[in-house]
Amino acid sequence: MRRAKQAICEKDCLSILDRASSGTLSLVDGAEPYAVPLNFVRCGKHIIFHSAKEGRKIEAVRKNPYACFSVIDSDLVRPEKFATDFRSVIVEGKIDFVSSADEKKMYLRELCKKYSPCVSSLAVEKEIELSISSVLILRLSIESISGKVGIYIMEKENGTG
Repeated sequence: MRRAKQAICEKDCLSILDRASSGTLSLVDGAEPYAVPLNFVRCGKHIIFHSAKEGRKIEAVRKNPYACFSVIDSDLVRPEKFATDFRSVIVEGKIDFVSSADEKKMYLRELCKKYSPCVSSLAVEKEIELSISSVLILRLSIESISGKVGIYIMEKENGTG
């Protein structure tokens, strides 16, 4: 990273991933870039996505499983400073398709825990059973992770701004 003093440590990058509700998955589709906003959940050193079984995203991953996933945690424009207060994270790695029914169920439970925390476990299990045959689970291995914070947030947190 060019501005190393604005780098975010890995622990804080993981925290940003955990609290973010969506991010952008970037792929290569033949000779063209392809980016799609998705919701997700982090499970250890993996980012989990759910998807329909067909579509441009799936075909792109089948052709080239290497991907980049980015999340913006905060994004406040400061016009008077000609700057933006932001925190962002970029993950790079390889995507694989989860085929085990038990693993798919586990990841779907984690997605439900993140996005539907007030729904009963009975309702979650019912929804998983209804949808599991039509859902594809993609697992992005976190091979590298980096984050950056805007200069004014960094200065405020360090007591220098």
